[in-house]
Amino acid sequence: GDTAAANALDDYEEGSWVVAPTTENGSITFSGSINECAYVKIGKLVQISGRVRVDSVSSQSGWLRLSLPFTNISSGPDQSMLGQIPCITHNMNLNNVGISTFLELSNGNAFVSLIEQRDNGSWYPFNTSDLKDNDDEYIAFSGTYQTDA
Repeated sequence: GDTAAANALDDYEEGSWVVAPTTENGSITFSGSINECAYVKIGKLVQISGRVRVDSVSSQSGWLRLSLPFTNISSGPDQSMLGQIPCITHNMNLNNVGISTFLELSNGNAFVSLIEQRDNGSWYPFNTSDLKDNDDEYIAFSGTYQTDA
């Protein structure tokens, strides 16, 4: 391989973080038994994966947002399937026309929003008031995004 000092990998970081949930309109409190999230950052590229289980919720209202370990790039893709992280949900109270879910990035923010894809191709945000609060809802995700840092 290339051993030149100019080409050395000097910006590598790996770690874990505990997701802090928020909402579009206020706050939400998760009580969860599982919050396993890991990241690898190489330069400005961040690979994330994890699972968040919702055992109980309180004070929820508005779109569900989950924190990221680093802020999304300020000039990067935003909405309309340009800045998405694939995810799966289990036992979430999805709309009856929802066929898939993804986490949508937002320019210059350190959160993703849970979005439902409808059977007609449109999408809408998952509202935290739809959480069942039944000790068995979770979101699992894996994807890559860019940061300015």
